[in-house]
Amino acid sequence: MNRLLPGSILYIAALVHLAAQSPLDEAVDFKTVDIHGDSVQLFKVLDQENKYVLLNFYYADCEPCQHTAPFIRQAYEYFG
Repeated sequence: MNRLLPGSILYIAALVHLAAQSPLDEAVDFKTVDIHGDSVQLFKVLDQENKYVLLNFYYADCEPCQHTAPFIRQAYEYFG
């Protein structure tokens, strides 16, 4: 138990100091195509009730990114 505590504190401290890699502090509207080929506009989706938006930008060869892919897939299957 003693070994886990310092690591956990270090992990939490790292999360507290994480910052976005963008100076933006609010969403910017954009249009894209979803995995089904349908056109999607961010603000139109955000205006709908009970809709979730997950934006995940990552590089395909990034190992940590690849590790998160199954979890993102599970979220997509759960939330639609």
